Amino acid sequence: MQGLAGQDLATVASPNLTTVARPRIFQSPASSEVPAGSNPAFSVSAIGSALAYQWYGNGAALNGGTNASLTLSNVQPAQAGNYFVVITNSSGNATSQVATYGAVPPNTATDTL
Repeated sequence: MQGLAGQDLATVASPNLTTVARPRIFQSPASSEVPAGSNPAFSVSAIGSALAYQWYGNGAALNGGTNASLTLSNVQPAQAGNYFVVITNSSGNATSQVATYGAVPPNTATDTL
């Protein structure tokens, strides 16, 4: 993002001071419903300097959820719920919109002739 005189607004430096802009989210994770046993992924797009990510599932911080994307492995219906990410840097934080995720049981119906 460019400011006056073409400055990068993510970091503005002066001889004695460097100011870092707060994180800004441009694309929040999308809601989805997938078959149980699959590996769905969530992602977020943000700008800012020195960004740190923490993903949450149903309000709890997810171990290993510290990147711009989150992949769930072998999901089951019990993992359904709300997922979001908090992005931080030295100037503040930004929280994504909540993405609702659902795992549906595999299709157990059989075709009969």
